[in-house]
Amino acid sequence: MVISKHLTVLFIDLVEYTHRTTQLNREEFSRLHDTFDNLAKPVLKQFSGTIIKKIGDAFLVTFESPTNAVLCGKKLQEKFEEYNEQHGQEQPLQIRVGIDSGEVLVRDNDVYGDPVNIAARVEGITDPGQVYFTESVFNSMNKNEISSVALGPHQLKGIPEPVNLYRVRWQHDAWEHYKTLALEITMGIILVILAIYFFKLLFSNTAVMKGISIWVKKVF
Repeated sequence: MVISKHLTVLFIDLVEYTHRTTQLNREEFSRLHDTFDNLAKPVLKQFSGTIIKKIGDAFLVTFESPTNAVLCGKKLQEKFEEYNEQHGQEQPLQIRVGIDSGEVLVRDNDVYGDPVNIAARVEGITDPGQVYFTESVFNSMNKNEISSVALGPHQLKGIPEPVNLYRVRWQHDAWEHYKTLALEITMGIILVILAIYFFKLLFSNTAVMKGISIWVKKVF
């Protein structure tokens, strides 16, 4: 009998893992994975995530709750940021988190199906330090617990139709928004000042004004 479930699938991996591991000996390689596991696993457990498997540097995890999955992704980023502030100044550990929801096929303690493939693709285009998730997750999660930013449709490799994506909104996003707004206002003020200066210079020039007057008479 075929077993399928509606689950939320989360992928997490280390940024620049391949580049970093080519420069490590065996002990350093083992310590890197120990650090990754020790940071990630308690958070996954805290939000009732089921670790299906670890593929290289990537965890494949399922959740029964899409809200828990996104909150888990958010907590993971906070955990790694905290670690980097304390230990990772020279070689910070950055992660990406991608999430999708839908019906998956459960077989031999593994999961298959579009949500798995899409979550993997989403994670692959996620910016370092961010949590991206699909519209199916957004529609199902509790929006009172999670603030998000719409990223619009994205064409994912191997997925026929574009997928609407969102990301977790962070507190520092508001500061970035205000900085951008302040810059736009400043540029607007500068343009207005330049325009006023230009017109004052233009209309204070008698020869220019005479030329404009002659042109107006010819035209009209």
